Amino acid sequence: MREISPTDGCKRSLAPPWPGAPRTPGFRSAGIRVGLWLLLASGACAQTFNLGPFDFTLQGTLEVGYDSNVDDAYPEEENPKLQKDDFYWMPGLSLKSQPVPLRPSTMITLSLGSAYKDYFERNDLDEETYHARLDFQTVHPRLTLSGGAGTEVTVDANEDVYMPGGASYDPHQIDSADVMLDWNWKHLQLLGSAGYTSERHFFERYEIGDEDETVLMAGARLNDLLTKLDLYITLEETETVFPTQGTEEDETVFNWGALLSLFSWGGLYYDSEETVTKFSPSGEETEEIEREFGLTGEIPIELLRHPHVTYSFGLEYEDNLETTPDEDEDDEKWKPVHTVRVWDEFQISKTVKLSFDLTWDNDVEEDEVGTIYNIRLTQMLGASAQHGFTFSREPEGLFGSTAETETTTYSYDFRFDDFIFSKLALNFGAIYEESTPQVEDALTEETTTITWGLAHTRQLSRKLSRILAYTYKWEDSNFHEYGAMEKHLVTYGLIYDF
Repeated sequence: MREISPTDGCKRSLAPPWPGAPRTPGFRSAGIRVGLWLLLASGACAQTFNLGPFDFTLQGTLEVGYDSNVDDAYPEEENPKLQKDDFYWMPGLSLKSQPVPLRPSTMITLSLGSAYKDYFERNDLDEETYHARLDFQTVHPRLTLSGGAGTEVTVDANEDVYMPGGASYDPHQIDSADVMLDWNWKHLQLLGSAGYTSERHFFERYEIGDEDETVLMAGARLNDLLTKLDLYITLEETETVFPTQGTEEDETVFNWGALLSLFSWGGLYYDSEETVTKFSPSGEETEEIEREFGLTGEIPIELLRHPHVTYSFGLEYEDNLETTPDEDEDDEKWKPVHTVRVWDEFQISKTVKLSFDLTWDNDVEEDEVGTIYNIRLTQMLGASAQHGFTFSREPEGLFGSTAETETTTYSYDFRFDDFIFSKLALNFGAIYEESTPQVEDALTEETTTITWGLAHTRQLSRKLSRILAYTYKWEDSNFHEYGAMEKHLVTYGLIYDF
């Protein structure tokens, strides 16, 4: 929901509150007037209107809701100075143009929007957004050139600076522009991109977050060279400037590699990446080198029909040039690296399906081995209902796993699309999780989460639709002594396509 005003297509004009203005009660009411304008303007505009070469489509939205626990807090986490529950309303308007041909091979699109979320009491949670963006794409037989430019103004309430009846707001603007190039000729592919992003905060106390970032990338790829060899190389430069701090960070990443497809199901690979980071004005510089080579691929179905297996076995070398001489010299040697994924699914009957997924890998630099597996059983209950059970586990010790936290999760979900009557959807979910840090005398956290909800959609007219929904969430943990977290959320929404 991020929309802005139409211009010549309507006779009304919008004068939104300047995002940097002080957030006084008058400013807040001005935001509400913006929301009312969005609804009135919707009725005053044409269904689809033209603005110069642009053919716009217009959509208006309005959501009203009640949230019984706006902070999703457990009883002991509640702040007595803040109201726990609140009503809110959220109007929005969006305009998007159809692609406009500038010439046979070039198309442009324009999107504008504005959204406003207003809590009746907890105005520290209010948010406003205005945005506009223009995109283009040029397609030739061998060349594709695309990009765009846009701006977004957001007014966020700062939850850390709140007083009953008022809040501190951080209005800021983000401008961005980018362009991308993709050129292909036989086995050669050339890639290039350039992007720029600028973030500015309007109030002095938030200017610490101002920054400018420029990213330049160039790359090339040779595919199916000599029918079996792929080569690639990329160079990326990122410059980040923090104007209020007077500092700058420059990062250069050089990556190249090759893949030799010895078989239809796999082959040899080599990858090298060097990252150099410079900091100004301190003059500090860091350099990281990562190299890896080995065998990668997928066991073909002719050799192993079930399960499906992908793998990568090799050697990895990592070196951080800031490493001190006191550290273990073995950290700078080649070490084995492995990644294996096993997955499959079985249609037990017309309505019952069993699937599983297991991933095993190791991190040489951190000396960690990870194992995660999931098992899921689903069943269709007629044409409009389905339920399923999922078991997930990240164990310690299995296949050498060195997980810092051992986690086991059981979950059940149920969905009924036409519950009682048409267009009424019922959702239910239950999750039980055990999480145990692998340290001495660690306690196991047991968390139980139950959610269920109802949602009814109705087409009130050819252009107007309505969504009425209710969601309940209950979460309990043995780490919270004063009871479970409960949340009721009721929403009523309207969508109008002009």
